Formats: sequence, C-alpha cells, structure tokens
Amino acid sequence: MAFVSRLQQFAVDRSCRITIISGDVHLAAFGLFYSHPKMGDIKKDPKWMLNATSSASVNPPPPAALVRLLTSTSRATTMSAIRTRVGG
Repeated sequence: MAFVSRLQQFAVDRSCRITIISGDVHLAAFGLFYSHPKMGDIKKDPKWMLNATSSASVNPPPPAALVRLLTSTSRATTMSAIRTRVGG
C-alpha cells in the first residue's frame, strides 16, 4: 500500500491521473482507488486511480469455479490508516 500512497501523492503534487496496468495473471481484472464514495465528483478526487490487470491471450483461463470464488471474495478495502497530504 505504500507504493499506491506514493502514486497518489505524485498525482496530487503534479495534478495528474495515475493508471496502474499489469498483467499475466491468467485472469483479467479491474480495481479502483478513490478517496471516499461521498466525494461524488471524481474530477475533484486527486486519489482516483484505475488498476487494470490483463491476461495474456495465449494462456488458458482458470476453471470457472475459481473465477466464481475470486469474484465472491472480492471486497472494498480501506486505506484510511495511510495518510497522504492534499494540496501543496
């Protein structure tokens, strides 16, 4: 989580958006980091980041039961214990 916090701080300092792209996990997935759901407008949220994980097209997909297990256990995780400063 320290790496994500550093990326968020970079986004705040440089007024830019960060997208994390990774791959080769045999299963595609998307994740999203943001400050708080009540913030509303993502244009005002400096910590909004998309995480896209791709799968190589030559790799066979995992069994359907494993995909269902991973989907059913996914949940939101709070990073509130990690402090980042907003502003300059």
